[in-house]
Amino acid sequence: MIGNAQREDGGIMFIDAPGVTGKTFLLNLILAKIHISGTAIALSSSGIAATLLHGGRTAHSTFKLPLNLKHTESPVCNIARGSGLALLLQCCQFIVWDECTMSHKGALEAVDCTLHDLRHADRLIGSITLLLSGDFRQTLPVIPRGTPADELKACLKSSYPWQHIKMLHLQTNMCVGRVSPKPKKQTSSMQLVAINGCCCCVSVFLSVCISYNSYGVQYIWTSGGQLHSWLPIAMHLISYLILFVNS
Repeated sequence: MIGNAQREDGGIMFIDAPGVTGKTFLLNLILAKIHISGTAIALSSSGIAATLLHGGRTAHSTFKLPLNLKHTESPVCNIARGSGLALLLQCCQFIVWDECTMSHKGALEAVDCTLHDLRHADRLIGSITLLLSGDFRQTLPVIPRGTPADELKACLKSSYPWQHIKMLHLQTNMCVGRVSPKPKKQTSSMQLVAINGCCCCVSVFLSVCISYNSYGVQYIWTSGGQLHSWLPIAMHLISYLILFVNS
């Protein structure tokens, strides 16, 4: 990825990253490495996510994207050729686009068309290495008065650059990963519980630890060891914890 940016080979990569997998830390680390010897742009589809990136801005602010992407057949960015932003994009080597799964497919197509024109390059994204990141399990593009089929049609996976994207995956939950793999030695009643990627610490009277991955509850541990028939026990335990926290 970094080598592609330094050699200006270009290409698009997508990091599939559920919550609490260290995506923001990884993106900032890559940006810091690129900034040592080159130029990188950090942006996000939402303002809150943009504040978590070093020098991050929103995609609409950076690329001057049109607001009516749904009704535009061939969208382009409103960037003048001799402007400062155009000069920045011409010398840029690397672009990070966080939470891209929330964006309309027309946004990516508009960026591709604009970079082709500004950089006079026939390769995808104007020979810039574009790193996309997000989670399709979360919010998809919002289509006013649209159906689920309209949302899928507006998704990035329906755009023409998607077939050239290289997929990368982050699967390790960094919070749960800190829990010891052998919780039999732990005597504290404070246990880490992960539900749908969100972690909370609750006080329980049972020495129980849940090992969680991106697909769901993987293992359940007790003071006696691992329980292999984890599914019914997991459902009862999670229900008990929810009732305990809300009481």
